[in-house]
Amino acid sequence: MEGLDGPPMTCEEHEELVLRLRDWRARLSVELPKIEVRFEDVSVETEVYVRRRVLPTLSNTIINTAQFVGKVTHNGAKMDRGSSQRMCAFVGQRDVHHAEMTVKETIEFARRMLNAGNNSGDLLITITGLDECADTRIGDEMRRGISGGQKKRVTIGEMLAAPAQCFFMDDISTGLDSLTAFQILKYLQQLTHVLDLTMVVSLLQPTQEAFNLFDDIIFLCEGRIAYQGPRQHVLEFFESMGFKCPDRKNIADFLLEVTSKMDQEQYWVNNRSTYQYMPVQKFSDSFGSSHHGRLLQKDLHMQHSSQKSDQMIGTKERSSIPKWDVFKMSMALFRFIAIIGRTQVMANTIGTASLTAIFILGGFVISKDSIQSWLIWGYWFSPVTYGQNAVAINEFLDERWSMNSEDGESTNDTVGKTILKLRGMLTESHWYWYSVAILLIFAVVFNIFSIFALEYLKGAGKTTLLDVLAGRKTVGHIEGSINISGYPKKQETFARVSGYCEQADNHSPCLTVFESLWYSAWLRLPSQVDGHTISIFINEVMELVELKSLKDAMVGLPGTNGLTAEQRKRLTIAVELVSSPSIIFMDEPTTGLDARAAAIVMRTVRKTADTGRTIVCTIHQPSTEMFEAFDEAIPGVPQIRDDQNPATWMLDVTSPAMEYKLGIDYGIIFSKSSLYIRTEQDIFNIQGAIYGSALFIGFANASILQPVVEMERTTFYRERASGMYSSMTYAIAQVAIEIPYTIVQVLIFSIIVYPMMGFQFVVAKFFWFMFFMLLSYIYYALFGMMTVAITPNQEIAAALSFFLFVLWNIFSGFFIPRKMMPSWWRWYYWVDPAAWTIYGLMVSQLGDNVDLLQVAGRSDETVKEFLKEYFGLQDKYLSLIVSLHVAVIVLFLFIFGFSIKHLNFQKR
Repeated sequence: MEGLDGPPMTCEEHEELVLRLRDWRARLSVELPKIEVRFEDVSVETEVYVRRRVLPTLSNTIINTAQFVGKVTHNGAKMDRGSSQRMCAFVGQRDVHHAEMTVKETIEFARRMLNAGNNSGDLLITITGLDECADTRIGDEMRRGISGGQKKRVTIGEMLAAPAQCFFMDDISTGLDSLTAFQILKYLQQLTHVLDLTMVVSLLQPTQEAFNLFDDIIFLCEGRIAYQGPRQHVLEFFESMGFKCPDRKNIADFLLEVTSKMDQEQYWVNNRSTYQYMPVQKFSDSFGSSHHGRLLQKDLHMQHSSQKSDQMIGTKERSSIPKWDVFKMSMALFRFIAIIGRTQVMANTIGTASLTAIFILGGFVISKDSIQSWLIWGYWFSPVTYGQNAVAINEFLDERWSMNSEDGESTNDTVGKTILKLRGMLTESHWYWYSVAILLIFAVVFNIFSIFALEYLKGAGKTTLLDVLAGRKTVGHIEGSINISGYPKKQETFARVSGYCEQADNHSPCLTVFESLWYSAWLRLPSQVDGHTISIFINEVMELVELKSLKDAMVGLPGTNGLTAEQRKRLTIAVELVSSPSIIFMDEPTTGLDARAAAIVMRTVRKTADTGRTIVCTIHQPSTEMFEAFDEAIPGVPQIRDDQNPATWMLDVTSPAMEYKLGIDYGIIFSKSSLYIRTEQDIFNIQGAIYGSALFIGFANASILQPVVEMERTTFYRERASGMYSSMTYAIAQVAIEIPYTIVQVLIFSIIVYPMMGFQFVVAKFFWFMFFMLLSYIYYALFGMMTVAITPNQEIAAALSFFLFVLWNIFSGFFIPRKMMPSWWRWYYWVDPAAWTIYGLMVSQLGDNVDLLQVAGRSDETVKEFLKEYFGLQDKYLSLIVSLHVAVIVLFLFIFGFSIKHLNFQKR
């Protein structure tokens, strides 16, 4: 297994790892218990009052009428909490984690609490693809953290840490792209087959590749089992019913649509009889009388052999949390209040009341002597009492407060004791240690109660891009520009014409579906739109997203009551559609939906786009139909198989493992392809890179040379006085010695930086780049030497050169293009050597480029035209720019030599 810096682990490496684990267990003669879970005639029933709104809701809240009917056994024994905790693990649909913990801490905590192996923490992080975010905190809706897909992988990793033999996983592909979902399911399949595990996984949008990984299928529709048996025989059963899956059709999508009244007819192939809608009840009855249905009933009537079950379970069962670890749990009082509150609202209510009593009775707001006798017990039960007294005693019994007090009750009272008595605090020094000990006891006691409450009261990249585009990003530093139809985006105006469907479905739980849509439309549509028009529009939107039948349903809390995850997602889209936006951003709108519901949503998205609106959408697991709803997709290199989903194929060929294997970067390939269109920002980026390369490195060269020249000048004065050589000989030698170093510097710099700037790989242009960089570095070096020669010391030379460098930077054409400079300052542009260098580099590299460029506020134009119109740069002046460089080098050399010869700052 590779380290964190190596290539991603492949499925073959997964399988090899699991096989080694099986061989290791075999050598140790470790035999894990076998688990069999049986369920028969299982259903959940409830009574709901649906008359009016307020009182029925109150009745449904108070009266818990949900009833479980049926029979579920584990290894032939009736299911109970004690036996199922260690045998089975459940991965829920919602990813509930501590937001402040990192990924590694979460996995490690689960591993320790579940008594997993020593190395399984790092192993799980690698397997679930969480290496890159292992040290990132998880976060939540209010705190920045990992992405939704990464949270789902953390949830899976937590439960895989359990030493269970049976895993139940509810929609584990939510938030994952199809490639990641396939890799995780492939690993689960290898674990199941090699280690004899049992895994029951529900998926909403399985790709064909993911579907093929399963051994058996339980097709549950409208609360009834329409098929349960081997995956290979599922199509045979439905063909016997008169329905056939078309070629290249995802079998999972076919199963969902063949039971739908809207889509069933298209799969009817029985020409011997006329098509009539076949309800789910008929599929279920037909399966019961089929071959696989009869085998299933036969297995259910066979008694489970429990000869070794009790022994195995008893051997495996042990304390989940060691007693000593209980005392290490923290968060004492607040954790206890949060747990007994059950919900955030209730916890806040209890917490506010508790904290009010604690502070009032803690001796700070009201001193101990002023508390009524019948409430004094509250003073001794308040943690604030002991915290406050410990701090006060530690301070006021110090020697600084030991002088006698004239206001004390006795002549022996010190100033510190007098202050403590005036505030009604304890005055004996031993109460400091008593208070510390009592505070520790408080922490331990409340943690014990927290564990007790937990046991008996308990009932997880693309987004960043959309957040930035939609103006929803509130943290971090955003660079670059966003243009709408060629003009800079103004968030105040843009918010009125745009909609954003976030990945999290956040709605007010106390409103109905219609009220949620009405509230959004009323506040976001123009004020001149009347209520009748709004109502009609809302009904059209509800029909579009198939929420008409749920018009008066309460939204409720996710995972608790109200709408299901699928319905909440459709409501999120509807809330944005009723504002009639011109552009809609959708962050994974199909996450949490089954394939049929996802197809409905994408049909809605397609219809919305057909009305002229712009849709910007990210999606994790598009089916073939959903993929075809988009106008553009990134092309890949390998050939697609006939039975492969295009989106799955695209993710497969562009995965990090494939890029590592082929040694390529698709991002770089795309940037060089004909599909990539440059924008004016690309030109600005190139100019910025040229500006930084030429000016800052040149300035550094000049600054480094100045103290060296200053030091050598003192020696020169002595040697010239001795008649050893002439001044011009010395000047030419000083310049000549810098040229070889400059050539090497330019060569190394150009080889590294030139490809990174995105320039064309043309030999002539590369040498032009090196030529101008060499000329600029030479005149910068001469400029540094010249300033030393004309000034008495290095400090003045540095000040003078810094002043001139500032002027060079300002008028170089980078901060202010020449055409935008005031007319009376443009003359300085033509005497600025830095401007010549940027001119030469830009024109030599881009002056003949005729690629189209997207320019804000104007029609598309070529790069050459943009350089001329915006910067005033033309390639016909390239020879003039070269001549100016040579001239300034000769000028600086002459001034340096003349100053060395005629200026003598040595005062003796």
